[in-house]
Amino acid sequence: TTTERSRAFARVLKMDSNGDIKHAGEAALNPKISSYTSFKTEYIGEMPRVYIDAHTGGVQMLTEMLYWDKENGKLIAPFYISEAGVNPLTLRNVAVESFDINSDRKIEIPLTSVLPGSSVTGSDSSISASLYIVNWSVYENEKFNTVRRTYYNLNDMYSIVYPDYWQNRVAITQNLTDRLTVFSYYSSG
Repeated sequence: TTTERSRAFARVLKMDSNGDIKHAGEAALNPKISSYTSFKTEYIGEMPRVYIDAHTGGVQMLTEMLYWDKENGKLIAPFYISEAGVNPLTLRNVAVESFDINSDRKIEIPLTSVLPGSSVTGSDSSISASLYIVNWSVYENEKFNTVRRTYYNLNDMYSIVYPDYWQNRVAITQNLTDRLTVFSYYSSG
């Protein structure tokens, strides 16, 4: 559906006993999405959740989640704020999709945070002056719970686990010219 402002939405259709298809529910999604990259499903009990990873332009990505609220009989997209027309909760500058990172049959959403004390040097360092930690989080009881953290080196295409005890203690310097990544002690004080 196109109006004065682009509108993106997910719709649930239901087939009745006569074979007729009826509209059952609809939820707004971020209209700034430029392309969808993956759709994944997990079950919480008997109810499915659908995870949709998407690009919003450049290297930015986000994850939308949809589920059916059986009690209220409607489709829910908990991360999208319709009044503002955005999904700021899962917006990230690291192009990585949601997936089950720890094999617990739950899909983790990659939430990013800037790595304090870290820097990028060398050619093309102006492209991204920040390095990010990916906080792999499950969405339960209306909040995110981080189950693992990783550092993604997007230039050399690898990732490593970033243990909790490294937080605010280990900084990373990435030299793009020499393709060198250095991990060092970091003190915020």
